[in-house]
Formats: sequence, C-alpha cells, structure tokens
Amino acid sequence: MNSATRWLVFVLFLHISLGDELDTTTKTYVKLLKEGEAAKEVAGFAAKKAVETKLGDDVTRFQDGYGNPGDLVYRYRESSDILQIRDVIVLPEISSDVQEVQWYAITRARRITSVRVLNFGRERAYTLRIDVAANEAQVILRIPPNYDPRIMIEVYGV
Repeated sequence: MNSATRWLVFVLFLHISLGDELDTTTKTYVKLLKEGEAAKEVAGFAAKKAVETKLGDDVTRFQDGYGNPGDLVYRYRESSDILQIRDVIVLPEISSDVQEVQWYAITRARRITSVRVLNFGRERAYTLRIDVAANEAQVILRIPPNYDPRIMIEVYGV
C-alpha cells in the first residue's frame, strides 16, 4: 500500500471515528497531488455549475508567522447553518518535498453555506483555495517540506 493510499485510509478512519453525529451518507476523500495535478483538479471542479471560489493569499514562499497563516474561511456561519462535516487531516508521513493535497466532499445538504479550514498546532498547511458548488466542496492545501500540520475542515450547509 503506497503512502497516498495509507493516508486516505487513515483520514477516512478518522472521519468515521470522529463523525458519529454526522450523516453517514456524507462522503469525503483526501488525495496527495502529483506535480501539475492541482491545476487539473481545479479545472475539473470549475466545470460544475455555479462554482464559487475563495482564494488564499499568494504563498510564493512559506511564511514564518507573518503574512498567510494558512487558514481560510469561505463565508461565515449564519444561524440556520447546520454542521455537515468536521474532518481532521493528519499526514501519516512527513515528506522532504512540498506537497499539495486535495480534500473533496459531497454532503447531504441542499447547498454548502460555509467552509472553514483551520490549522491547529505549531506547523501549518497553507490553504490555497476553497471551491464550492451546491453540495460539493474542494480544498487545495500546500504543505511545506518536513512539516507535520494538523488541519481541521468544517463544512456547514442548509
């Protein structure tokens, strides 16, 4: 089993073990992207109807406490929003290369109203973009070399 598959299995296990209160028809996956693959995934998602995008700060070099902290929020919660997904992403292995990661979800909600990508811990992943189309969401993350970030993704909908 390669490292990307182990990571996917680990995240799905973590989602199932943490998500008892969440609807079991919700589906998520995490994919470690190869070089140049992020653009293809973004283009594929952009082909869907009514896609809205929130872009993170341009991260040409990784910040050390200044500039982009890595977190990104697509719209803020409102009183009618209901938690659809809360995923925690932890890498099973640390890489000496920059890694780009795609997180994708389909919810049971009619539409997604808010997505929050939040880092906790000392090392951070950088959220490059959040794309939302109806009840689907996609997050693209960049992880610096030798970093071991902890990322929580929350999705709300109605």
